[in-house]
Order: sequence, then structure tokens, then C-alpha cells
Amino acid sequence: MAVAEVAFVHLLKKFSVLPVSLHDKYTNLELLGIDFINVRPTLRMFIVYRPPYFDGNALTYARLLTECLTDYSTHGKYMHLIVGDFNLPNINWDVMIGPGDDVNNTVLKFLLNNGYNQLVSFPTHGGNMLDLVLTDTDMIITNIAPLPPVGFSDHVALEFSVAITADVGNCDAEQPREICKYIWASADFDAMSEFLTSIDWMHVIHTNPCVTDAWAVFIKILKHTIDAFVPSFVTSFNHEPSKPRRSHAVRKLSAKKRQLWRCLSESPHDSLRRQKYRDCVDEWRRAIRTDELLAEERVVNANNVGAFYKYVFKRTTNHSGIGVVMDKNGLPTTDSQITANAFNTYFSSVGVADNKIILYLKNCKQFI
Repeated sequence: MAVAEVAFVHLLKKFSVLPVSLHDKYTNLELLGIDFINVRPTLRMFIVYRPPYFDGNALTYARLLTECLTDYSTHGKYMHLIVGDFNLPNINWDVMIGPGDDVNNTVLKFLLNNGYNQLVSFPTHGGNMLDLVLTDTDMIITNIAPLPPVGFSDHVALEFSVAITADVGNCDAEQPREICKYIWASADFDAMSEFLTSIDWMHVIHTNPCVTDAWAVFIKILKHTIDAFVPSFVTSFNHEPSKPRRSHAVRKLSAKKRQLWRCLSESPHDSLRRQKYRDCVDEWRRAIRTDELLAEERVVNANNVGAFYKYVFKRTTNHSGIGVVMDKNGLPTTDSQITANAFNTYFSSVGVADNKIILYLKNCKQFI
């Protein structure tokens, strides 16, 4: 039975990314490229897995992998980061020298020609350094550290920081501020309906012929209605969103698992410590599964369709509020100029030429 190895990256939710669309000839590569959107400096990341072989097929795979990475390097437009399991245990990464076979030479030649440095300095599987963090700009990577393996993996997880910031321009997003939250469960919807029905909407439309003005007045009416008939309270908005909470048992087992893993890292050949760690991992997995079953059972017992769809939505939906802009070929765009041209082309296709006729209205009263 074959055991599949997987390389993956967990990103902070505050960063938006787009996948890099690769040519069909690279379909068989276990590689994912992502571009970070609206960050400084601009960054393109590749997540790579290379199978642990050194035969003829492995050489073909290595050549195709380095060809793909070369084709999708941006030559100065982005900084580049390559992470993943390369299965190259015999390379001395301090001096970038390998044993001399074709597979190792192919990878090393690509890294040296493109100015990449390898930043992991500790074993990631047994006594071997298989999982790598490669970058052409050393200054953006800090604080590389090993963490306990994820799931059923026998490789340590790598945690590192990337020195990028959200490109927010001159906005005051970092300033502490307060927001108003509405208690919709206590809203007086009947009174809201009666109030909105009493408004002379035709008068609002005729006195605001400009679409922008009409929309602004419409929003003003709705906000006034909500403020009048929906209870609210003010809360601070300058805090990080809370993390999903697990049960006390799971949190306690997670802490115990981390402690046992640190002890095992100090004495990797201690069979007693390894057995204690494995037993704790098994217990931790059972506790997480129990948590999930209890959560699903609560949804079922609630007999509430809304709660069911909320649970499904949370598990299956991308919560980003901004859609991906596609170019004329149906591919996602990351370049600012191409994105601007895509918007321009679309708006030009749906716009209507001005007929030079100015609508004149008399005896108009601006809605207040």
C-alpha cells in the first residue's frame, strides 16, 4: 500500500492570495503557486513535494519541476519563496553541495542560478533535513522553528514568519475605533415595514435623478430605519478576531502533546518518550473527533434549518468578500494593470452612450 506525502501551508486569514495558473504540461507536478494580494513587498510562494526517488523518472520530474519554477519566476516583480518536502537528504545546504547525481545537480543548479538560499537548520524527519524553506530574499524570512507533526505525518511542521504587511495605503485601518452592532433578534420588523411603506419612493427617485445621489439617499433611509427600530450596542473594533474554541479536554491534550514532543526532540531515540507521545497523539485525535461529533449532534438536535445551513456554510464556503477578477481568457489576474484593463473592458461593454439630453425637474424638494 502506498502512503501519500503532502506538503501544505497554513496562512493567516488576514492575507488574501490567488493561485498561479500553471500550464497543462505541469499537471503531474505536485506543486502549488500562490500570489499574495495587496501586500508589501509583493510575494509569490510555491509549495512543492518531490517523491523520494533517484531513478530516471525522478530525473524527469526534477527537470520538469525546475523548468516550471523557472517559467513562473517573475524576474524582479515578486520576491519568491519555495517551501515543501524535497527529499534531498544528502545535500550540504551550508555550502550548497550535493553527492553529484543528476537529480541533486538539477535542483542545485536551479537554486544557484536563481540566487536561492535554504534557511532550515535542523532535521525535519528522523535525522534528515527533507523539508526546506528556500527564498531569493533572505531578509523576509524570520523565526524558523520546528513544531509537532500535523495529523498522521512523521515530519515535523515548520513555523516561520514572513516580513510582509498589508498594503492599506493611507487609510486608518490600524487606528482603534468603535462600531455599532445590531441585535436583529429584537428588531421590530412590523414597524420597519410600516415606516418604509409610508415613504413616497417616487418622490425620492424624481428628486434624485443621478444614480449616485439616489443610492446615497436610499442607504440613508435604510440606515435611519435600522437605527430607529433595531436595538444596538457599541463595541471596540481594534482587536484580533477570536479563534475557534475547542473543549477544555482538547486544549489540555494539545498542551500535553506539545510538551511531550519537545521532550522527544531532545531525545529522539528514547523509545519510552516516543511511546508516550504517540499515545497522547491518539488520545488527542479521539478528543477532537468527539468534539466534532458533539457539535454535529447539537445541530441535529436543535431541529433548526437555519442552524444546519449556518454549520454547512461555515464548513464549505470561502468567506472572502471580494471576488476574483478574471481576464479575457478566464484566468484570475494579479497584475494591477491587467485588472484595471479588465474592469475598463467590462464597463465599456455594458455602458450606454450619453444622449446629451438633460432631465429638467421643477418644484423639486431634496429628501432629508
